[in-house]
Amino acid sequence: MSTPALWRHSPAIWAAPVAEGDPEPDWAFLRCEVHIDRPVAEATLHLAASSPEPGRQFVARASMNGAELGQGPVRAIADEHRYSSWDATPLLVEGANAIGVVAWTPEDRRVQVALRIRYRDGSEEVAAPSAPWTGLAGDRAYRPSGSIGTHYFVAPQEHLVGRDYPWGFDQPGFDDSAWSAATTKEPFTTLAPDPTAAVRTCEAAPVDIAAVGPGTLRFDFGGTYVGGLSLPGLGRPAQLTLRFGELLDEHGRVRAHMATGNHYEDRWDLDGHEPQIRTWGLRVFRYLEIDGLPPEAAESVRALGHVHPLGERTRFRTNDARLRKVLDLCEHTMVQTNGPLLVDSWSREREPYEADAYLQAKANAALSAEQELAGYSLDYLLQRRTWPTEWPFYLVLLAAEHAERGGDLGALAARRDQLAALLPTDWIDPATGLIRKLHGSDGSASVADHDIVDWPPSERDGYLFGPVNTAVNAVAHGAFSAMARIDEQLGHPDAPVHAEHARRLRETMNALLWDEEAGTFIDGLDADGAPLPHAAAHAGAFASALGVADAARTARIAEHLAPLGMPVSVYAAPFLLRALLLGGRADVAFDLLVGAGDRSWLGMIEAGAGATMEAWNEQVKPNVSCAHPWGASPLFLVVEDLLGLRPLAPGYTEFAVAPQVPEQIGHLGASVPTIAGLIEIDVSGEAAGRAVRVSVPEGTRCRLRWDGEEHLLGPGPHAFDRNR
Repeated sequence: MSTPALWRHSPAIWAAPVAEGDPEPDWAFLRCEVHIDRPVAEATLHLAASSPEPGRQFVARASMNGAELGQGPVRAIADEHRYSSWDATPLLVEGANAIGVVAWTPEDRRVQVALRIRYRDGSEEVAAPSAPWTGLAGDRAYRPSGSIGTHYFVAPQEHLVGRDYPWGFDQPGFDDSAWSAATTKEPFTTLAPDPTAAVRTCEAAPVDIAAVGPGTLRFDFGGTYVGGLSLPGLGRPAQLTLRFGELLDEHGRVRAHMATGNHYEDRWDLDGHEPQIRTWGLRVFRYLEIDGLPPEAAESVRALGHVHPLGERTRFRTNDARLRKVLDLCEHTMVQTNGPLLVDSWSREREPYEADAYLQAKANAALSAEQELAGYSLDYLLQRRTWPTEWPFYLVLLAAEHAERGGDLGALAARRDQLAALLPTDWIDPATGLIRKLHGSDGSASVADHDIVDWPPSERDGYLFGPVNTAVNAVAHGAFSAMARIDEQLGHPDAPVHAEHARRLRETMNALLWDEEAGTFIDGLDADGAPLPHAAAHAGAFASALGVADAARTARIAEHLAPLGMPVSVYAAPFLLRALLLGGRADVAFDLLVGAGDRSWLGMIEAGAGATMEAWNEQVKPNVSCAHPWGASPLFLVVEDLLGLRPLAPGYTEFAVAPQVPEQIGHLGASVPTIAGLIEIDVSGEAAGRAVRVSVPEGTRCRLRWDGEEHLLGPGPHAFDRNR
């Protein structure tokens, strides 16, 4: 938590109402100036604000001397307030410096700013403003309008009136004589830093511009962005209407009234004196329509994306054009739709869910070595569980894999007891060791401790629910196994207890839930303990992917699943594909991974999605959105399964490579950043012969499983051929 000294020159503030008796404004402009009298070595601007909850997004955007620093803070876990920090060193000058803040929230309106400086002479200080902070109510610059949100959150449509916007208020010497002294608020009592890297903004040019009506231009940015619009000043008056959307309608117009319930429509009334103009909040879009834009300004339009930095990213190599398209879609999804928290999507809900966070963390880990985003989201969800029975089990899986990738056993130890409390020990039937529930085993929606299996319900392949649910038991098995690994790493005495729960679950599931004739697992048992007369794809897929089936049964499950196509949702797809891969049907898994049609990732691209979709198509889920990063599972399926890269010791100090690249692919490779360094894997060749090449970072070793043999490899490049 922060020390009081950091904030001693900065009370919590907001803009005063326009007139006495008026309500406190939701929008606030705040500014101060700081005088610097000697050379600066390092400077950091810190910003705390409350409350991010109504909009489920940042509250304030900070700038200095006319340049934007960033927006924040992230949503808090509990009762603390978070603060964001940015490097202000390049912006500070000797003499006068201006700090500006634009903020919006309809609840608990408070902002607090501190500027910490280390000078070249070695001295340090938290700089005091040259004069008290001033504020301006923003409700004239941003006129009251509707919300771009849904019933989950509110966030403002932006009716921007250019003549009332205080352009240049974040620059020294700005005339704020008409502003009021900022209202002093109750100080924050508990402040903690944002745990992840600061979100940054990026700009993207449109890939296509088309006239779609009188005075209306449509812009296609080629992929989905979370942000808005950046536009240079027009130099003349204009009234613009902006409509953002993820998809087009049948007439080629932007669907600003999205199926999710969002309504992305803004209005800008410009007088021609505006400099660079930018939207403030978050819209999720690939397409933009503008009414009233002078045609000569069209080429200057840019999508403005708010991006969580991932650092160095995996470089994928393949000669398969279909796989390249799928990976490009997934990589763009992760880069452009990650935020400071692993949320389901930034469109409809802006809310984390355990299973979604697990899948998104795996996709992020396949793309970069960044660790903080998954760690904070894990801590957030440990305090804020969601409704499905099996969702909290995924946090145990996430925690175990996160520690194995990152090697932070201290953080794992701090979470250990909370993770153990998520295990379904209260539902264990002592007679069988299975998870047996007397309520909530009916697929009900949004009710605590009710089984979900898959979503939407139409994607369950006819799954029959019972007190004993195979899919729930399979995820529980994965969680008990993961908890046993966690306790082994931490030296906790409960490791054998969790391992025994997993063993008994596995043994009993194979004894009572296996259908020998069908070669897969049934959906579950009824109240009398009798087998349910159905075997949905999910039962076999989850049991295989989560380690319930032995090698022989895993192979039989794969043969059972092979002719079924894709009978599961985008969420369940990685478990089905992993079951196929584990069972020796990499050929079928690859065909599904790169298949076309309306139940595929290529189908999403064909439908116009600029990021991975929540469901395969709109027929499956009419309120679908096209920006769900947990749907980018092909990234980790390629890295973890096709190329077979897994950590064997925390932090990749020892790792496995066990490729199972099908012969449909002539070449597949990746350079994967890890906390231990860059791991490079390439598999190439034709049916007559295959070759694998692995580059092992310094300080690590690799166990390569290839051609039925295991090779222990030290640092450096290695190559092996296999001839047929």
